[in-house]
Amino acid sequence: MLTLSVFASAVHADSVVMTNGDRLSGQVISMADGQLVFATAFAGEVKIPWDKLRNLQSDTPVRVRLADGSLLIGQLLAAPAGQTRVKAGSLPETEALPLARVSALNPPMDPDKVKLGGHANLVPTDANGIAFSRSTRQVLNIVYLNPDENNHQGGFFPAGLNGAVR
Repeated sequence: MLTLSVFASAVHADSVVMTNGDRLSGQVISMADGQLVFATAFAGEVKIPWDKLRNLQSDTPVRVRLADGSLLIGQLLAAPAGQTRVKAGSLPETEALPLARVSALNPPMDPDKVKLGGHANLVPTDANGIAFSRSTRQVLNIVYLNPDENNHQGGFFPAGLNGAVR
């Protein structure tokens, strides 16, 4: 008895759908100055006017520079016509982004123009990431900027606190 097994391997490819309905499979190389550079197996690198795209998807992460200067890195997912979504790792995908908000794909990295934004909340923790507990007196020593137990003013409260601290 002869058994034949056929294994289908998934072919990974990015895809482009143009406004006239034409579809291409290949790889997103870059986009700048309103031109998408898309590599195909049959025609090599093809330049496609950005305003002629209806939809764009990628199987691998792409650096997406938005018109406001922010940079997203993630997989491009299907969205309504003229839009895309970006999915970065295990984070939730973005809302649909109009393609008109995208100023570049895979732009060159310029370390002098890296700009970090956001907020940080730094908390001392132990090796397991558990925050240290503090007594009321220890907290008062911090806000008064003075370790003296008899001190009841200074630091963040130059005139002291109003009322008793429990």
